[in-house]
Amino acid sequence: MVGVVEALASSLFRTAVANADSLLNGKGAIFQRLDHMADLIVTAGFSDLRTTLGRQTWQRLLETWAARHVFTHNDGLVDERYLTKVPGSSPQVGQRLVLTEAMCRRALEDAKALCEALVAVLRWRAARAHSRAPSALNGCAPASYAQAIPSPHSS
Repeated sequence: MVGVVEALASSLFRTAVANADSLLNGKGAIFQRLDHMADLIVTAGFSDLRTTLGRQTWQRLLETWAARHVFTHNDGLVDERYLTKVPGSSPQVGQRLVLTEAMCRRALEDAKALCEALVAVLRWRAARAHSRAPSALNGCAPASYAQAIPSPHSS
């Protein structure tokens, strides 16, 4: 899920922002870090994703990304970094993080909303460029995006 968001955000950003390479220089995997990604998009002159999605959805996304970090880098054990992002967490440092089916479904819904927000915020410049962005969408974009940017395979 994080990889899909990262690929979509990177592709749309690079298409929509003329000086993307200079803005991204030295930033590493910025599209994996939600607040940094949102700040970069604002710096480039676009709307703030946090506002577009709303405070509650953004917070849940931060918690989802923090949980991904715990499972990817800490074998599912809560660490200080997780507690910084999820201060109201029941599990504490060293305890196993448990995800429920409902939490996973909500994370998918929120990630889909993030993909749609990325498209909505960045698409108008991308539409003008007739970019390679549609290939990076992997099903995240709303139907209106497909209408805004013709497929390179369409006649």
